[in-house]
Amino acid sequence: MADSSDAVRGHEAAPRRLSEGVRSVISLLIFLHVFCLVVVLLGNQYASGLQMRVIRVLGPYTRLLYLDPQVILGFHLTHAMELEDDHFVAVEFPESDSVQRYPSSDSGLTGWRGGIRYHRWKMLTRRFAMMAEGQNDQYLAQVCQAVGRNILNDDQDRMVFKVVRRMPIQLRGMSVADEGGPEAFETVYEADVWLTDQGGVAVHKKVDVGEAAPLEDGSR
Repeated sequence: MADSSDAVRGHEAAPRRLSEGVRSVISLLIFLHVFCLVVVLLGNQYASGLQMRVIRVLGPYTRLLYLDPQVILGFHLTHAMELEDDHFVAVEFPESDSVQRYPSSDSGLTGWRGGIRYHRWKMLTRRFAMMAEGQNDQYLAQVCQAVGRNILNDDQDRMVFKVVRRMPIQLRGMSVADEGGPEAFETVYEADVWLTDQGGVAVHKKVDVGEAAPLEDGSR
């Protein structure tokens, strides 16, 4: 009698195992979760058209995981191209001697460094650098005018719009320049932006002396 009662108590204490159907559903959900992660994380600029369509379909779920399918992730080996370097936009106000930098972790507008908003700003500044390298001054001038219309006012009627590239750090020895030093950055585009008397926004691109047209003899 004692042996049978112990067997009954052992059977009651044993945990209940999930049924085959429930385990199959859990396994399927885990597979779909991992599949969504792999597809989105591998969706860089070399993704096929089919993969990009799958990423858009999975967008409602991957956004819940803080993965934005509209952002092309840069998980690929670098080609050592200048456009793959880090870029940012600097808006300088000569009158108040202040500078606003985008993206910046100190700015609430661009969010924290690991956020989607910050990554989108980095993609935007890289696009500006591509425009500057391609001499698309018309598009950059429109960007400067749009920024000027939203920032400039009667008290602050002039600014300098810059697209700046952070120089890469060498693997051997010291970096190209001290972190934060002027030699560690290269300005790829710079323009003066100001409010006109008619209320419009004027843009004048700055160029190096070697790029400017030479003056004729006798002109000033």
